[in-house]
Amino acid sequence: MKIILKIIVLVLFIINKSYATDIEIPVFFHDNPFSDESIDTELRGVRILSVDDENFPNYLRESHKKVISEIKIKGFLNVSISKNNNIKSTIKNKKLERSINTRSKQDFTQRKEVLISKLQLDMVDLMKTPLKGATLISIKASGAMQEAGWTGVSRLLEDGYFGGVILEEDEFGLYDGGIILISELINVTINGEPGILIEERSFNNEPYTTLQWASSNKSFILKVTQSASKGNKLKRLIELAESLY
Repeated sequence: MKIILKIIVLVLFIINKSYATDIEIPVFFHDNPFSDESIDTELRGVRILSVDDENFPNYLRESHKKVISEIKIKGFLNVSISKNNNIKSTIKNKKLERSINTRSKQDFTQRKEVLISKLQLDMVDLMKTPLKGATLISIKASGAMQEAGWTGVSRLLEDGYFGGVILEEDEFGLYDGGIILISELINVTINGEPGILIEERSFNNEPYTTLQWASSNKSFILKVTQSASKGNKLKRLIELAESLY
């Protein structure tokens, strides 16, 4: 079976796909974004590119320059819709539904087990991390679908410290793919690997923090419904990220 290469751009202006319609995830390119359709790219693994690099996709360049400029000036990114509220609402509704409907709880457990059995990636065992006490609210397959199963997974959890947490993993090495980290946005390190930490604020000042990084063959995204870009919360977020691999 021919494997279609995917390149992930880890940034914040991206397509929607997760637990609510405006929760952002990385852009997945199903074909090579740097050449004519169906021509394979030579990019593999983790690449760090400037938005001004000739290999950076032209159609994304201007939007990401605006993101970089706003973060440089303000220290955060303004958004029109609060992801904080959407995630909290999802958690509240799912917990309520399962508390009053035993069948709903059983169905979720069964769907979770079936989904996990169809994953190809080595999913992080949260029992070995600070999220060991968190409650799983939702789980979805992501990444690329191959004969052996899905290469990615996205989990929504409720944690006692961070509140709502989304953890996304994609083992891009399974499909000979890679990711692009935008150099202008790199501002943290996770186990020695470069990462991107961005705090968003809605117009009513509700915070939402995203941490994105990658190992040599796997990308990670952590999203929390708190301001975690400095102080003890930043320290705890980095510790959580470093426990994942």
